[in-house]
Amino acid sequence: MHGWTQKDLADATGLSQPLLSSIEKLRRDATPDSLRAIAEATETPLSFFEIEPSSVPADSLHFRKNKTAPVRLTTQVKAYFREAHRVTTALLDRVAYPVGQFPSADARRTAVDQDEIEALAGETRRALGIESHSPIPNLTRALERAGAIVFRMALPGVEENQVIGKGHFGISYWGGPGERPVIGYFTGSGDRDRFTIAHELGHVVLHSYREPGGDAEREAHGFAGALLLPRSRAVDLVTPTTSLSEFARIKAAFGISIQATIMRAANLGLIDETRKSSLMVQLTQRGWRRAEPVDVVHEEPQLVTKALIAAWPESPYRAAAEPLAIQPQVLHSLAPAVSSAAHGPSGDAQNNVTSLDARRSRA
Repeated sequence: MHGWTQKDLADATGLSQPLLSSIEKLRRDATPDSLRAIAEATETPLSFFEIEPSSVPADSLHFRKNKTAPVRLTTQVKAYFREAHRVTTALLDRVAYPVGQFPSADARRTAVDQDEIEALAGETRRALGIESHSPIPNLTRALERAGAIVFRMALPGVEENQVIGKGHFGISYWGGPGERPVIGYFTGSGDRDRFTIAHELGHVVLHSYREPGGDAEREAHGFAGALLLPRSRAVDLVTPTTSLSEFARIKAAFGISIQATIMRAANLGLIDETRKSSLMVQLTQRGWRRAEPVDVVHEEPQLVTKALIAAWPESPYRAAAEPLAIQPQVLHSLAPAVSSAAHGPSGDAQNNVTSLDARRSRA
């Protein structure tokens, strides 16, 4: 999770690398002194070494990442996510926060076409309590209301822009009905964050029960576009002559990037390949491939933070570290303090606090 090698850990603890290797390979037992040295070096509670490890199978994790992402970084991302999954699900279970029903693709299907993806995106909107044709004001909040977990990934010792620069955007896992979908993402622009979360939700819906016969990333991209910009609205808004300025207005209304909307229009056959290529060239010429106009507000996850405060009202990061068996700094990254500006006009954040406190008092 820290991205350290055995040599790094040996240098930090004073333990020999051969000893650490033997412990890691279960050839020797770790002594209380060696565990204490590792705990101090990594600022980890000793309870970490006693807790039941994450039940998430590493080969079941879904990514939004480039194929060129370094293996070592991918290993670190997986390790962080597995611990984040363990901690956040335990925390939400502790405060008895309910989880809704999420749709899933038929496990018997090796391939799904775009019509099926559109239908599943519609089912997902209904599961989240979102109208079939309207923009989604806050996708993160909708997922949290349904009991899903969304959090920003913050790898120890690694800058987020370095992770994204190496091709990682998001990661997800869902254990099935009754379990919480868990989505982690590396933050960028507001519209990219929304697309990454929608993309990972696509993996949850499309790939938790079935092995895709084709391209899982393409399917998840198609789902994200269908969720954020329903086909019926895209048909109304996009024509072969739609200009970049009009695409920018669609972005402002639906919180989906201009580039993603162009790809969505091409995927639906609303524009042909020639027009798509022309629009992409225009984006490049205007410098919009790297910095699009129209800022989309960042969505700030709140549910994990509210659950933490409900469970440990006083000094929550320090008080929860030992019971949850996680470093306080990692817990702080998973459950950052929520700014008042992030609550928005809907009052959802306050509703979450009230409901969590009520469940805790009943328990």
